[in-house]
Amino acid sequence: MLMKEVLKGLVLTLRFLVELVVFLGLPASIFLDIPLYQKGFFLAMGICFIIIWSQFGSPRAPKRLEGKSRIILESLVVGLTTLALPFIYGLVFALSFGLVALMDTVLIHLLNLDAY
Repeated sequence: MLMKEVLKGLVLTLRFLVELVVFLGLPASIFLDIPLYQKGFFLAMGICFIIIWSQFGSPRAPKRLEGKSRIILESLVVGLTTLALPFIYGLVFALSFGLVALMDTVLIHLLNLDAY
């Protein structure tokens, strides 16, 4: 029982870190030395993800998606972020993020933690 609680805590902490990268990592590109059009695109992408997630993905969202719809939303948000990250932070960071996010998403759904 204790092991399951520890695993639950680790998985939810990982989820928090994944969401931090999605919602802060993209807009933070405005502080990097990349072309202005990329800064604007990644800033807009981050803001769109924040708005979409706050309406449909977060635990207290007014129109929270469930089941397959939620998995599709998570996959789109995290997948598109993973595709954008090589342009901002490099390929190694993007691949690492994608792998961690994939493992976390699988564990979230296997352990039935999607209510958090």
